[in-house]
Amino acid sequence: LAQLYKDAEVTSLVVSMICAPRFTSSPSLVALAIQCAANVATIAQRQVFVDIVGAALKRVTFGKDSDDAANTSAGLTLTTLAWNVAARKDVVEDFFCATLRSFIDSSVATAAAPKFKRRAVTPLSVYLPILHTLVSAEGYAIDMEATAEQISLWRNFWFHMVVRGYLTEKSYVTAFGKIYATLAAKSPILVHPSSVNYLETEIEYNSILQREYSDASLAHLRQALAPIVSAQSQALLRNVSFHQAAFLLSVYNVEIARAASGNCATVLRYFSNSAVTSSSLLPAIESIADLAISAYVRETTSKRWSIEASLAGNSSPNDDAVAGVQLAAGPALLPAMAQVRELMVASCHHLVLVSKWAQRFVDKIMRTFPQALLDKSVICTLLELVQLVWKSCKAEQDDQFVPVYWFTSQSLGITLQLPDSIAYRKTLYARFAACAKRWLELVGKAAPMELETLLQVYLSTPCDDDLNYEPHIGHALALEVGNGIKYGMASSVDSSTAVVALPPNSAPFAYRLGLRDYLRGFIGQGTDVQALKKFLSDIYQLAKENPGMPLPQDGPSMREVVDKMHHATHHLVAAPRVDRELARLLVWVPLTLFDEGLMRATSHMWTTLMVERADIEVLIMVELTIAWTWLIQQHQGLFSQRFEPKSPFAAKMAYTPSDKSARSRGYAIISRALAPHMLLIEFIMQRFDSVKHLPHSNFNVINAILRILQVTFDNLQCITTNALARGPLFMLVHLGFKLLKLGFESSPILETKLRDGLYKIAFRWFALSPRWSFSGSKATLAKEIQVLIDVRHTAKGDTPVLCIVPPQAGRWSATSTAPGALPQAASSIASSPGTLGSNALSLTPLNPTTVSPLQAPQILLAPPPNQQPNGSHHHHPHLPHPHLSQHLRGLNPLHRHKRHSSKPSAAGHLSAAEYSGATS
Repeated sequence: LAQLYKDAEVTSLVVSMICAPRFTSSPSLVALAIQCAANVATIAQRQVFVDIVGAALKRVTFGKDSDDAANTSAGLTLTTLAWNVAARKDVVEDFFCATLRSFIDSSVATAAAPKFKRRAVTPLSVYLPILHTLVSAEGYAIDMEATAEQISLWRNFWFHMVVRGYLTEKSYVTAFGKIYATLAAKSPILVHPSSVNYLETEIEYNSILQREYSDASLAHLRQALAPIVSAQSQALLRNVSFHQAAFLLSVYNVEIARAASGNCATVLRYFSNSAVTSSSLLPAIESIADLAISAYVRETTSKRWSIEASLAGNSSPNDDAVAGVQLAAGPALLPAMAQVRELMVASCHHLVLVSKWAQRFVDKIMRTFPQALLDKSVICTLLELVQLVWKSCKAEQDDQFVPVYWFTSQSLGITLQLPDSIAYRKTLYARFAACAKRWLELVGKAAPMELETLLQVYLSTPCDDDLNYEPHIGHALALEVGNGIKYGMASSVDSSTAVVALPPNSAPFAYRLGLRDYLRGFIGQGTDVQALKKFLSDIYQLAKENPGMPLPQDGPSMREVVDKMHHATHHLVAAPRVDRELARLLVWVPLTLFDEGLMRATSHMWTTLMVERADIEVLIMVELTIAWTWLIQQHQGLFSQRFEPKSPFAAKMAYTPSDKSARSRGYAIISRALAPHMLLIEFIMQRFDSVKHLPHSNFNVINAILRILQVTFDNLQCITTNALARGPLFMLVHLGFKLLKLGFESSPILETKLRDGLYKIAFRWFALSPRWSFSGSKATLAKEIQVLIDVRHTAKGDTPVLCIVPPQAGRWSATSTAPGALPQAASSIASSPGTLGSNALSLTPLNPTTVSPLQAPQILLAPPPNQQPNGSHHHHPHLPHPHLSQHLRGLNPLHRHKRHSSKPSAAGHLSAAEYSGATS
């Protein structure tokens, strides 16, 4: 009746009848009464809901007369109720506080069990699932808007968990570890801002700790606290009281778990609380903050790659974790980027302790994975913050009698609150501007092309101060960093003796910035897309006839081709919908011409497309994988067979000086053929470096790299053995080792096959007779030496994670394995083709005799929605098939159509059996 009428008075009467002693006094009807009341609670008003929850929680009792079946039933009913009211913010918080209070009272009154029993009905097993469901609810917001009473409840909860040892004992962590992590991630800080000078007093007279105190407990807490505090705080450890140790361990467990879940900024709230900063516990809190950022960095950089993590759409709200800063709601960022943006804003805090620790956090993140800064919103936030802090210093000259405390960026919706101390503002500006420049330079070393594109986007975006024609420090810093970007691994030319010393990238950066703005204005007036596609298509047809050769003299010049490709790039960025044919031409035209200058310009164009149009990345990466196969078919670049070295004994001895000009011409021809391939590999490596620690956006790049490496492994004999191929070959090997270092989640066979192929490529090269040549180019020599050093370091650190596989149906043998050796079962799988699963990838292999390069992009990764094959699973039309096991299944279209070139010298070559033995 209550669910039918949905009337407040009827619901109240029904609840009072169900909870009357007539029903609740009968043990057989208690469970039914609680279930019925919970069903009514979903439509009840707030006060009636609270009464229902309170009545249900009273029936959960522990002790000698407790009823395990009734407690279990009540727990399940309340958990279901928590799921049903997850979106009701008006009742979720009351529900949570009532449950948390009931758990603390019940658990404190119940003696701790001497030994953990998994099937025992305890307060943990009954209450923790309810609390976990409530903190995961949409209406839960206590972590950001907690009152003094709610923080006191949370603090009592963690005190009790720490003192009882529930957070450290292995059996409890195994059973409830995931719930602990979720509760810690949603817990507020354990100090309320109102506790100005009474923090230690509140801790000392805490009722939970008063009940649990004992000398043995104090010794245990001090022992657990020893590895947490720093060396400078050892004196605190000797004098710490039981209550202080419980507080510090609670803060430590909460913040470490919160950081491991992807939130390291909340710990900064302790430094904005005057009760903490004036307490003797501040050094210990600082040690905990150091451990929290280390845990965050370790967890973020140690995530192994998996399809599920790459395709999961996880977003993190842009919360204001520190008082005094206001952030406007914007588009959802990736978790790592949202954290960096939040910490950058906190770096401009009006409290010096918060500002210094926030800058310290960002420093650690940037030195470990600077890719977290590669986002338009994060870059713009950083540079606009520099401008805002500079404006706060400039405010000294505007009005000396009415100080301004708030500084706002209208374009980003950021508001800073700064004190009226001009000395602090100037110090903050000097420190933050130096940090911003250092962070941008770190990003420039890791991903120079991505950073340049983002800086150009920022400089082209209108800002708040454009109409006033005032100096803009953010723009000046962007220009300075953009002019200093260096590309490639070659050593720069010494310009110390030059008359005018200029940054290495000043002219190209200014040119590309002006070209971007010009083309955007040109495209805004209208572009003949059909004429543009016709021009590039004609170029492609000409280049396809003679791949890698210059265009005819009566045809368009290379400058015209580059200009048209720039037009096409910026048209794709500005267009509301992606023109897939035009995007394919942007990939195939430079790869068929295979010119070094064109490939260098194309790398910037591809980067611009991927940064400004993220939805086009999958198309470009798929086209690159198909184009790589086509390069093998055409014997271009690294797979050219024209430059195979001859045996020195095959040439007739001539008693004349060597013709150095002929040798130089030969070196020039070989270098010109290999340089585009080296630039292509360098682009792929740089793209991998920019997304490797971002599991929500690196699927397309890693997917493409796996396909490229596999088709290279399958065509190992096509790789040229010329000495000048040393650079691109080992760049490819280095890329594979970096992918191995990232690791694969639940894909041991894929990892084993990849490692096996990489060592085969490397051993094939070192099996050749030693040859030395560097083509006379010192820059190329420096780059190759650096590549070989990097390969040595990565190969030295490549340690396969081996374990003993238990026997399964007589197929696996549980034999111990020596360190560094592959298990017998794993090596047998790695050496046998076609053992990687039966889920076929829906990319049809190319037939080189019938499929032209530009026809290849027409092959869909997934059939249209109306043409799904029987038994197939529907997935996103722009993403490859979710089953990755087929990547290493032999996706080689050249097994039956290989071109046989002249056989190279057999001197120094190993047989197949010797290769297999060396690899194992």
